[in-house]
Amino acid sequence: MNASNASMEVSIRGGFSDRNGIKKENTTLQIEELDEKTRNAICNAITDIYNEFTKSMYDVSRFRIPFWKKIFSEAYHIVLEANERLYDSDRYLQTLINTIKTADYSDVLSLVEFVVALFNAENRRRINNEVETSSKLNSLFEKEYVGYRIVNGIVIPITDNMEIKSIEKAIASPYERVNGHLQSALRLMSNRNNPDYSNSIKESISAVEGMCNIIAGHSCTLKDGLKEVRNKGVYIHEALFIAFIKLYGYTNDETGIRHDGNLDGEKATFEEAQFMIVACSAFVNYLIGKNYKSSE
Repeated sequence: MNASNASMEVSIRGGFSDRNGIKKENTTLQIEELDEKTRNAICNAITDIYNEFTKSMYDVSRFRIPFWKKIFSEAYHIVLEANERLYDSDRYLQTLINTIKTADYSDVLSLVEFVVALFNAENRRRINNEVETSSKLNSLFEKEYVGYRIVNGIVIPITDNMEIKSIEKAIASPYERVNGHLQSALRLMSNRNNPDYSNSIKESISAVEGMCNIIAGHSCTLKDGLKEVRNKGVYIHEALFIAFIKLYGYTNDETGIRHDGNLDGEKATFEEAQFMIVACSAFVNYLIGKNYKSSE
C-alpha cells in the first residue's frame, strides 16, 4: 500500500483499540502463515539493512552488482542480463518486497535466509561498522510472534506441531487450576508489545506444581508434591524426577525467576519461556496419564 493513499488501516500493538478489545491484535504464534503486518515489517527491515550497507560505500556497485546477480540467478533462477552494470541499481529491491508481500510463507523465509547469507558475507568483508542482520530480523520475529529464528544464518523453527499439540492438550485438561497457569504463561510470553518472560516461566512451573497438588490432595511445593505423587503409586522415573526437581530449583533459588525475575543476574528470555511452557505442558500431560493409569 502506498503511503499517499487516503485510507490506511491503523494497527498498533497495545494501542487504545487493542487494550480495550475493540480490535484485538493477533496473538497467535505464526507457524504456517505470515500476516500482512509481519510481511510489511520484514519488507521494512530488509530495506533498512540494505540501505545501511549502501549508504556508506564509496563504490556501492561492488556490493550491488554481485548482490542482485546472486539473487536473480540463485534464488529466482532467471537468465541474467548480459550487461551486468544493469544490476547497479536499487530498483530491484522492489522485487524482493513483492515476493515478501505475496509469496507463501516458506518462500518468504527461504528468501530471507538467502538474503541474510549475502548480507553476512558482505559483513565478513568489512573490518569495521558491521551491520546487524540476523539480530534485527530475530527481534522482529519475536515481536511479531513468528515461530522461527535465524541461527547461524539458518532459519529454524522455535517450536513444532507436536510441541503445540502438547501445550494445547495440557491447557484443555479437566483441571482449571492447571489450565489457568498455562494460559497465563502463554499469554505473558506472546504479548508482542510487552512480553513478560519471567512471569511466564513462573506460571509454567506453577502448572506442574498445581498438578502435583491435585494428585497429592493438598497444597505443597513441587518437590514435596512429586514425592507424594510417587507415594500414591504414580510411577516417575528417577532421572525424570530429579530433572524436574532441578528445573524447579532453576526457577526458585536465590537467583531464580521467583525471587527477582532474573536468572543469575540475567533477564529471562523468550527462548527460556518457550522451553518452559513446552516442557511443563508435556510433564502435566505425563502426570495426568500416569495418574489415570495408576487409578485403574
